[in-house]
Amino acid sequence: MEEKLPEKFNNFYEKICLEYGKTLETNKNEIIKLKKKEVLMYILVVVLAIFTGVVYYNKILFILGIVAVIFCVGFGMYYMTEVMTKKEKLANFFKQEIISKLVKVVDNNLEYRKEADSTFLKKYREIEFLPYLYEDVSWHKDYIFGKCFDNVSIEMVNLSGTVGSGPRTKNETFRGLFVYFSFENKLKTSLKLNIDTLGMLKNTNDDNNVIDTSNIKELFKIESEDKELINKIFTNDVLNSIVKMYSKNKVKTQIVLNENSFYLKLFTGYILDLDYKNPLDKLTLYNYYSIIEFIINLSCKVNSNIKVKD
Repeated sequence: MEEKLPEKFNNFYEKICLEYGKTLETNKNEIIKLKKKEVLMYILVVVLAIFTGVVYYNKILFILGIVAVIFCVGFGMYYMTEVMTKKEKLANFFKQEIISKLVKVVDNNLEYRKEADSTFLKKYREIEFLPYLYEDVSWHKDYIFGKCFDNVSIEMVNLSGTVGSGPRTKNETFRGLFVYFSFENKLKTSLKLNIDTLGMLKNTNDDNNVIDTSNIKELFKIESEDKELINKIFTNDVLNSIVKMYSKNKVKTQIVLNENSFYLKLFTGYILDLDYKNPLDKLTLYNYYSIIEFIINLSCKVNSNIKVKD
């Protein structure tokens, strides 16, 4: 059964199609034309190189062949540079005009910025996500932030996490969205949840699905000796939302709660990027929307559960 998309997303999609559809389509076609010219030039390079090799005994034809090869290589590089430049401009346009509006459809208090500052990135480096100790940030982009639930500031960024000290020994351990917010009630102990497979759970879209909480530590790989705290924070509602997210997207999830801080890693891979072949693909944009919405809803539920008095 096809998923029914939220009305506010459908309204957003219709609006951006009317406002930006023609611009994106025109730019896409320009990139395609330039790409075809680039390919044509390199095909001519191969043909002319073969021709030059065949007529090497004729000095004039040989020289003309060499000149023609150099000429075609030069134009091929020119078209390649033009394609890269136009792609970069189109990607920036997509982020600033469409992604920035998409996050506000999820929550009007959210803001979009191209990059996060170094202060926020330190939060990723300071926390221990198993099985690694402390990871570095290779690249980052798409910083989303704002005060959403109970006036709590939430931040998220699209980044690549790595371990290792040198270019040859550096390995990528994470690519996706990293999320952080702080809460008032300081926890006495830390909690860690690590989901890489939920195959034993029933795939369901039923919000009222009851999860057997007798073995949630093993099922959700939760690290903590405080069973009461686990049950308080990871309620059926919270676990259901995680299960639904995994069932739909097969996205590995890691959560760390330490003192008064919430850290979340969603292994989404590349996200919030422009599909040059289909810039306004509805399902792609909805996938971006639903992932950000999941993050906000999950964070809100966890924050509410932490505030509940024992």
